[in-house]
Amino acid sequence: MPFSEQTKLTAKRKSNFRCVVCGEPFVEVHHIKPQHEGGDDTLDNAVPLCARCHDLFGENPAKRKQIREMRDHYYQQVESMTASGILDRGLSDSAYTALESKKVAIYHVVYEDEDFDTSACILMELAAEAQRAHPGKKRVLYLDIDGHRNPAGGFDRDMLELQKEFLIFLMQYISEAHTPLIHLKNSRPQNDDLPDHLFVQDGDRGTIRFLGDDAKTLITMAKQEEKPVE
Repeated sequence: MPFSEQTKLTAKRKSNFRCVVCGEPFVEVHHIKPQHEGGDDTLDNAVPLCARCHDLFGENPAKRKQIREMRDHYYQQVESMTASGILDRGLSDSAYTALESKKVAIYHVVYEDEDFDTSACILMELAAEAQRAHPGKKRVLYLDIDGHRNPAGGFDRDMLELQKEFLIFLMQYISEAHTPLIHLKNSRPQNDDLPDHLFVQDGDRGTIRFLGDDAKTLITMAKQEEKPVE
């Protein structure tokens, strides 16, 4: 059975009639777990999404956990602003502007062909782009990972490094991070002075990897400066 009209209206009100992923209006209420897979018609399985975000994320089983987390996070923001009196009339552009001004969501999927270096560069660029587009807003990262599993079923070395070591570094530039492996909140003020390039030291190899637009140039220069061993 489809959602009842009351369930759909409740879900839309909880999101201020906006998409919980991108914040756009004109949403429909969709099932997080589809009906044909046993998903029920309760409010807990409902998520307000615009048509674009539903096409991008709604039919992918691997995204369900992230969709639920983003929905709950958005609901909490709306609830907080309603309690403070900022929201009181449902769909309101001025209220939505106030809601949007609090935080900006960064969503990235690491595909199977992405290695650690590529993913780290993308995440830093997304954080930098968010700072350029929304200066000073708190940034919340939602990271999803396709593949990258070892024979035992855990994450491979690149994705362990990305979610543990690199995320610890990245946390200074964002306020919150949600990944398949870990959820973190920054207890300190967010640093909005993002670096142009990354320099990652590889302890196992005893080398430094240069990440960013000039990475190839920097690596080439480093190789040219190497002297043959006598």
